[in-house]
Amino acid sequence: MTPKSDNGKFRIDGRIYRTWWDVWCDIIPLHYILTCALTSCIVFLIGFAIAYCTGIHELYLTSHPIYLGVFGIFWVSASFRWGSGRFVSVVEELQPYFAIPVEKYDHLVKEWFSRMTNNKLCLSISFVLIVLAWIGIYAVPHYPNHPIFKPFPVLFELFPAEWYHEPHLLVKGLIIDIYAIPVLLLVVSTGIPIGLNLLFMDALGRQPLVPLPEVIRGKFRALVSFNMVVSVTWSVGVVLFIILFLPRFDALSLSIVLVLSSLGILTFFLPQYSIHCNLEKMQSKIFDIYREMYMKYFKYFEPTRPKVGVITRDDVDSKLEWLDYVTTKTKPIRTWIYEPSDVVTLVVTQLVPLVVFLLRTVGLPIPNP
Repeated sequence: MTPKSDNGKFRIDGRIYRTWWDVWCDIIPLHYILTCALTSCIVFLIGFAIAYCTGIHELYLTSHPIYLGVFGIFWVSASFRWGSGRFVSVVEELQPYFAIPVEKYDHLVKEWFSRMTNNKLCLSISFVLIVLAWIGIYAVPHYPNHPIFKPFPVLFELFPAEWYHEPHLLVKGLIIDIYAIPVLLLVVSTGIPIGLNLLFMDALGRQPLVPLPEVIRGKFRALVSFNMVVSVTWSVGVVLFIILFLPRFDALSLSIVLVLSSLGILTFFLPQYSIHCNLEKMQSKIFDIYREMYMKYFKYFEPTRPKVGVITRDDVDSKLEWLDYVTTKTKPIRTWIYEPSDVVTLVVTQLVPLVVFLLRTVGLPIPNP
């Protein structure tokens, strides 16, 4: 990464900070949407080929979780690719509005981008989870009465009942294993950067800003838009999770839905909080500066001031003009970047999972796996 490009704008070298999914998308010479769709179709076709060779293709084609898995792989992978590219642009656009040397900004970005694109960490955690998932996929149908599974009856409801019994029980498990690989890879590889992104934006938001509050609010709208898309994407993922894993209403399931929806809201608000605090401090400093200038400027009118010459009408007019200028500049501004319409959109999208959960548990037409 170089702090400045030839045209004087801050640039991030995307070739250095790439996730494993960025590498995969760059290998295939297609638009990333087509690459994600193609990857989902490849997973589906591999599963279908295995099912066809063993004569269970009809079961494969009529199982809803298969299609939810294909859509989930496409949705998360496309969102992941879009987010990684768009976030780079947002960080580049915001650099001129921080009152810190470009080298310091560059160092901060390098530090956090290195963490967010730590492929070794993501792949290591994914590998562990995949192995555990494979063990579980094998154990659930073979040892259904084991005490460890009794607290989790949902494990026996993820797929139609035929998937938990012979014939071809091992083959059915293999098909699920194939889906578990991309699903867990994408879940881990998106979850870790999202969490680190919140910490990064908190660290970035604590840096001093250029003292132009209204300009800052306008320019940081790009951050609001980005976080809104992330929150909406999260909401869709929660809906898929509910359909697959929460078929019944109970206190635990409701708590899970509320926690997951709250995370979507936090994803939207937390990155703005440090900016909000920063803008409040900035506004206070601006007020103090203008107050000091005001006090110095208007000492000219103090009764105790020794009279030197005559105060003319032009003197009074200039003071009044300055007073009007100071009054305008020190008016309170909104220190939150979001607009009311953003909150409405956010609340509606985060309520969708709760509505789906309630419809699902009361037996209304939300498809069962």
